[in-house]
Amino acid sequence: MSESTSYLVTLAGKMIGIALIIMSGLMLYYTATTSSLGKFDVIFIFLGVVVLIVGIVLLLFKPKE
Repeated sequence: MSESTSYLVTLAGKMIGIALIIMSGLMLYYTATTSSLGKFDVIFIFLGVVVLIVGIVLLLFKPKE
């Protein structure tokens, strides 16, 4: 993989990771503040945590050189 391609893959991974972290933060916030979800709030909290973990992994991702 050339150096410019490696840079673009790393940049794309970090941008997607940041977007996922922001999205999971919003998901967790709205799930915690909305009382109309009833028993489904556990599902949305679990999904928010999963998206957060995927975002963190993408931020730490570094392709092979």
